[in-house]
Formats: sequence, structure tokens, C-alpha cells
Amino acid sequence: MLYYFRILSEANEPIVWLRTAGLDPEGDYQCVEDGNIYGGDRLMNAGLAIPAMHGDFQSFIWRFKRV
Repeated sequence: MLYYFRILSEANEPIVWLRTAGLDPEGDYQCVEDGNIYGGDRLMNAGLAIPAMHGDFQSFIWRFKRV
């Protein structure tokens, strides 16, 4: 599980990248919600772009399983 919480929104907010830690860089991980497969090295180094959220007090959850 990967969580992102935003308290207050910003005007013209830039793209935010969320990086993980502690994954197997050689492993592959599938996002349960959309079925996309990501390499562990990509998740730890490049990360995931936070989807556009409108308003204050927003959150987003990703669920991954190793494949």
C-alpha cells in the first residue's frame, strides 16, 4: 500500500513525484487499481506522478502486488 495525503492545495501546483523505498529493484509490481506493472527500480528512483487532485484535504491510495 502506498498513501499520499495533501492538506492544502496550491494554485498552479507542479507535478509531484512520490518515490518508494525498500522494494526489490529487480522485482516487478502490479498496481491493483489499473493493472499497470512497474519495476521496483523505477518506483524507488523515478517514482509515481501524483494524480491531479482538486481542493484541500485530498488523498490517494495505490495498492501493489509483486508479480
